[in-house]
Amino acid sequence: MSITNHPLLSFTAGDTWEITTTLLDENGNPYDLTIGPTIDWTLLDSKYAEVITSGVIITTPDPTMGVCKVTVPMGITAPIVAGLYSDALRLTMGGTAGTLLTGAICVDKNPWPPAIVQEMKIMPMWPPSVTPPRRRAL
Repeated sequence: MSITNHPLLSFTAGDTWEITTTLLDENGNPYDLTIGPTIDWTLLDSKYAEVITSGVIITTPDPTMGVCKVTVPMGITAPIVAGLYSDALRLTMGGTAGTLLTGAICVDKNPWPPAIVQEMKIMPMWPPSVTPPRRRAL
């Protein structure tokens, strides 16, 4: 297995990220992904700590040609702080594991932060200084 370094990718926190790549062996031939491999992807910060540990969707739109698509939903990317990160994709197949793809990812600040949820208070209908009228029984 050989490592491919992808060019700098740029995404915005809060957006859905998609990375599509072709997984190639050391001879430049695409891996046959129809035989049930395990594909893992992670995002690492500048100290190589994992930033994303779950929630990533990995599909193989063209498995015979080694095409792999990593989708990171907006709910997973929303809290990521702007900065420079790196990613890694690992393929495990037939008892052999190898990191096939790495590279830098620039994350821009989320311009769509979650709405601020305000606490709702129940206000009395009558100011405290006014006594509400009493109901009469009919």
